[in-house]
Amino acid sequence: MARTNKGALYSDEARKFNRGLVNRISEATSDYSYKQIANALGVHVNTVGKWFATEGYVPTPVTIAKICDVFNVDANWLLGVQERADSRENTRRYSH
Repeated sequence: MARTNKGALYSDEARKFNRGLVNRISEATSDYSYKQIANALGVHVNTVGKWFATEGYVPTPVTIAKICDVFNVDANWLLGVQERADSRENTRRYSH
């Protein structure tokens, strides 16, 4: 078990899940700046930065749903349940 910066304990499995989720979010949003991502999702730009920089800091379930909708990615892929069926060929709903 490891400690987050807030002192909470979580398992190696949870850490691996969080890291994978953030990596897939990064892949899905790689064409956009943190500011563009934040605007599209209705969150603060610092929140987006924390997802990528702070271990254990991940989007809420509501924000994960928004990421799927706005950036046109499958929730099962984003959550690591299945491999990505496309290779970023889908048209995204958000445009810069």
